Amino acid sequence: MDLLGIGGCASGAGKTRLACAVLARLEGWAAVKSSIHAAADRRFEIVRDRAVLAAPGSDTCRLLAAGASAVVWLRASAAAATAGLDAALASIGTVPGVVVEGNSVWRERFPERLIVVARAGVDEVKASARALLARADLAVVNRPHGVPRGLADAAADRLVSRFGARAVSVVDLAEAEDPGWKPVWALLATWSRP
Repeated sequence: MDLLGIGGCASGAGKTRLACAVLARLEGWAAVKSSIHAAADRRFEIVRDRAVLAAPGSDTCRLLAAGASAVVWLRASAAAATAGLDAALASIGTVPGVVVEGNSVWRERFPERLIVVARAGVDEVKASARALLARADLAVVNRPHGVPRGLADAAADRLVSRFGARAVSVVDLAEAEDPGWKPVWALLATWSRP
């Protein structure tokens, strides 16, 4: 199964909004929402309970509403992130691919494609995102309506010069017709299919 990772530079960057837009275009794909904490233990939990996943306003509910064929929520310690991801993927069954939202699950394994999201006007870049930016296929700067283009362009330049991002697109993730989506759709179009 193909894996598309969607990471974020900071909370609220737009990972879930991007994941939902992608899922709406990838028929039959599933999603994994990962929540990783710093505990030293090697525990993880995979939540598949539909009532929990469909809780109004939750990220998992949004992923389901976007058309994911299945959604699981991985809650794991950092030490168990890889084992937890493997178990989460195994629990999904046969699907063409999975969108995996989160950063820390990619420490020991890497997805076929990776997009990292930053938000214009938010300078924070988590350590887990720093490790991903130089390896990402695409960095997306989320420029919500009303945020000056110059601020977003400065954020894009910073992702390249300071963090080694190879390709950056500036897009209002809430606007389906924003031309900044084109590199995202082009990335998905290059995906090799069996």
